Amino acid sequence: MLEKLQLWTRANPLLTLALAAVSGIIAAEIGWLHAHGGWFLLVATALLGVALFSGRAWLLIPGAALVFAFIHAARTDETFSHPLRLALQQQDKPVPATIRGSLLPEFDTSPDERTHALCTTQKIEIPAAGIVVEQTATLLVRLPKGVRFPGAGVFELRGSIYLPRTASNPGTFDAQEYSLRLGRVARFDIDHMQRISDSGEEWWCAFLERAEDCRRWISRQLTQDLEEDPQTVAVLRAMALGVSAEADDEIEDAFRNSGTLHVFAVSGLHVGLLGVIALALLRQIGTPRGLSLWLVIFIVFAYAFVTGWRPSAARAAFMVAIYMSATLMDRESSLQNSLGAAALLLLATDSHQLFMPGFQLSFGVLWLSTIGSAPLLKRLLPFTRIDPFLPPQLANWRQRGWSQCRLWFATTLSVSFAAWIGSLPFILGHFQSITTVAVIANCVLVPLSSLCLGATCLSLGAAALHLTGAQIIFNNVNWALAKAMIASAMWFAGLPGANFHFQPGTSLTPAPAVWHVLELPHGGAANHLRIGKTHWLFDTGSEASFRRVLRPYLHSNGVDALAGVFLSHNDADHIGAAGQNRREDLYCDVLIRSQHEVDLSTSEEFLLKASPQIILCGSDARAVETALPDSLIQRAKAQNIPLLDTWSTGSIDLQFHPDELRILTNRSKQRFVLKPR
Repeated sequence: MLEKLQLWTRANPLLTLALAAVSGIIAAEIGWLHAHGGWFLLVATALLGVALFSGRAWLLIPGAALVFAFIHAARTDETFSHPLRLALQQQDKPVPATIRGSLLPEFDTSPDERTHALCTTQKIEIPAAGIVVEQTATLLVRLPKGVRFPGAGVFELRGSIYLPRTASNPGTFDAQEYSLRLGRVARFDIDHMQRISDSGEEWWCAFLERAEDCRRWISRQLTQDLEEDPQTVAVLRAMALGVSAEADDEIEDAFRNSGTLHVFAVSGLHVGLLGVIALALLRQIGTPRGLSLWLVIFIVFAYAFVTGWRPSAARAAFMVAIYMSATLMDRESSLQNSLGAAALLLLATDSHQLFMPGFQLSFGVLWLSTIGSAPLLKRLLPFTRIDPFLPPQLANWRQRGWSQCRLWFATTLSVSFAAWIGSLPFILGHFQSITTVAVIANCVLVPLSSLCLGATCLSLGAAALHLTGAQIIFNNVNWALAKAMIASAMWFAGLPGANFHFQPGTSLTPAPAVWHVLELPHGGAANHLRIGKTHWLFDTGSEASFRRVLRPYLHSNGVDALAGVFLSHNDADHIGAAGQNRREDLYCDVLIRSQHEVDLSTSEEFLLKASPQIILCGSDARAVETALPDSLIQRAKAQNIPLLDTWSTGSIDLQFHPDELRILTNRSKQRFVLKPR
């Protein structure tokens, strides 16, 4: 075993050093380095010196671990221990502040349509707390409403400064830690801004603005002649440019629940496919091999910048560049060594990437796919070959074609299965989910996404050459492929057992019942009640709260289905997430409603979906606004649903028995008996 390990490290020295770097970063993250920092620095210098002058290469492994440990410790101190953050931790709400610093565009908008930017500060003053910070910090700022990015320069900004919220519910996104790992110490909402000078990062600012112009041009070209189907257009934008915010939540959920979310938005898969497509096209037009490789490297980096330099695209661009650089230097390419080199480069520039799920999935999945797909394919090869008793030269074109189809499927299946196995520990750790259907779903969705990306390239090429007719044809082909991808993702996600969640670290002796009160923004309400193995919700919060808070919380607790939902606000404007996210099981036996003065309540569509056996209403006939509406009476009559109004029947009792529900009215003395359906 030791001998095999030594052989592997000699064959993959860069990946070995990358693993050593990972161990050093983890050591620094858990705080062990800070207690022995001086000694570690001396030991690291000694190890690297001995390795350099004595030729003992194995000493590079502990040396690399210590070097990256120091890099991560320094990087962590820049944000987690920044004086501004330490000062703001004492504040429980935004505080007024004045900032002097330069701005860079961050082409994103908040829900209230305010433009974002990044501010590199020179001086921060918080008068109420008597704080002045002159240490450089990077802040995510929101410009005043209606104000676009003003261009490069140094500004004086006045507004409110605060820390992002930490995760206050299990399983939910920790905005503060994520921001710190991106190098952003705090957030700042600008009320007033004044330009002080035109100096600043003019070149970088201009570069980012040109990249945004390219994104807008690509978006316009890809959607030409497709304006009548905004949902599919949103999917095309998400796949080509990573603009996933416009896509329908139900469609995004389908890709997520089928284990194919990586084909829905820009990822390393897209960058890699783009490199393959570009290389194939360049070879078809006779471009020399060396020039083709340089052009492909340029194209993948350009694409990564145009899509906003997203971490997944940047990682893939570095991987492609490093892998192809070996060929340019007349060296044999090694995917494992290329992965190691890319990891070393990315972690040296930003060690916090190691703790991002995307980084772990990108490298973990690709590495395990590399070493795991070949053994799987070897086992499947006998099923792909032509009849062994038939000489190959005697096989007809149908037999050869069918053999190639089986070989393609076996290759795709082996890679998909190896990738699924590689992603499993990270998906379980970060998202507490298992998507069993992903192996087969990726065999369908990945080829479709390859064709979709190819059609995108052809459409943009036709647009650049002003071939409008060809561009429209390619756009419609792209549209058809996107529709096929959406339908496939929804079908796979809807299969029984396609995905499920589990609760890690479950106690061996859990309490018989647990009521959990969640924290929601804007004073919203959502409560989770577990009784034994059944789960109930009392209120659901808004649609946005359901997606950001409630659903991640339920998944982290292993909840895939609910026994029922109770809504304290039963009018149409206050049913929260229930109306949008539980369409399949939105039914009831008894519908209890009250008449609100303003809000709409109990539409015909809701009645048809809920299909109650009886409706209990509370109204007040003394005012038109609170009287029982005639439309509801007619809808209930049309659907043969008994409707009881407390204004005329008096109070109503619901008596629960093992095999029936008895409903008794106090004033009118009516009696109803409901049996289970």
